[in-house]
Amino acid sequence: MSYNTKNYREQGGEKTVIGGEVILAADCIITDERPCPIPYIPASGASTAANAVKDLNVLIDNLKAAGLVEPMVPTLEVAIAKAEEAALVGETLVLSVHAQASDGRALAYQWYSNTGATNTGGTAISGATASTYEAPTASAGTSYYYCVVSEATAGATKAFSDVSSEAITVTVNEA
Repeated sequence: MSYNTKNYREQGGEKTVIGGEVILAADCIITDERPCPIPYIPASGASTAANAVKDLNVLIDNLKAAGLVEPMVPTLEVAIAKAEEAALVGETLVLSVHAQASDGRALAYQWYSNTGATNTGGTAISGATASTYEAPTASAGTSYYYCVVSEATAGATKAFSDVSSEAITVTVNEA
């Protein structure tokens, strides 16, 4: 009977590589001294959505404590380029909002028109879902716009609340 050694210590001796088959005798003792970063959590037996959410939150808390999930809540910053814009009838006028999530996640945009210089209570503009919006300039007058920025995820739970930009006053003058 011959033996072919497949086990070796890597240079420096801090890692042992075992090749082939390892057979443990019935009376052997194996001690794992690695710290276990995540405590055992039994499978969820939740019968309601509310209890399933509780179980999921326990898991997320344990993942955060183990350093496997970012514990910092991301933030969202939203700023407009200019609070007041002016154009002549028929000119192109593009409004823009700059938004950035602290963790770089994707964002969604929805522009609104309003009857006053406020960023609540407006009417969503169909198809205006980019960080820029080309305001209509077909007739003279003053209009108000703002953009609501949100997380672009399909999940029900969001990391942060939607944020409205400041209102933008748009004045269109006769040529």
